[in-house]
Amino acid sequence: MQDQQVQEGATSQQEKGALYEDSPQPPRMDIPALMAHPSPRTLTLLNTINGLYLRGDAQFDVLKTDINDRYNLLDEHILDHASQFPPPPNT
Repeated sequence: MQDQQVQEGATSQQEKGALYEDSPQPPRMDIPALMAHPSPRTLTLLNTINGLYLRGDAQFDVLKTDINDRYNLLDEHILDHASQFPPPPNT
């Protein structure tokens, strides 16, 4: 009985495989396996890259905040100056 179930399972897998063989498949790329224990140089390099990324991300956040502040200040100045002029005539 168990042998029959194994054979049915294998046949089912073969049928599924045949269905997928006809459909277009994306090209497979070999994924390199990670080393079990990375070397100290690799760890240092990864830590350096991570540190640079975090520093760049922090600098970008500061720049983004500065730009937003300047934009808001410019918007306030435009509204101030625009309020000094009479409204356009209705035509």
